[in-house]
Order: sequence, then structure tokens, then C-alpha cells
Amino acid sequence: MIRARNNYQFSKNWTARGVRNWEEHLLPLAGTPLTYLEIGVFEGRSGCWMLDRVLTHPNSRYIGIDCWDYAK
Repeated sequence: MIRARNNYQFSKNWTARGVRNWEEHLLPLAGTPLTYLEIGVFEGRSGCWMLDRVLTHPNSRYIGIDCWDYAK
């Protein structure tokens, strides 16, 4: 099991390769009111990264959409 901040638990780490770019381009936006849309969230690891580090303003919003059918 892969762990992240706040004791989140994930089975895959598909977000690791994007973190360097996110830190360069998205971290400077931390603390500003943002609305972030993510399509295809899988387990939500990148959404958690954004919420913990970038979407820190009280008026920031995260919208995650995933049409995966986990029941199958």
C-alpha cells in the first residue's frame, strides 16, 4: 500500500511522474481562490495532492469526475 499525506491510502502511484511539473507550475497558485476540475480520478491521489498543497484558499473548489464502474 502506498501512503501519502494525511494517511491517505492508495494502491497505485500513477501521479508521481507529474509531481515535478505540478510543483513548478501549480504550487505558485497555492493560497489563491481556484476551481480545479479533474476528469478521470481513479483513487483520487492527484486530487488529494492538489487539496493538500494548492487548493488551500477557503474559496477553492475541487471537482473530480470519474465514470469508472468499480462494481465490475
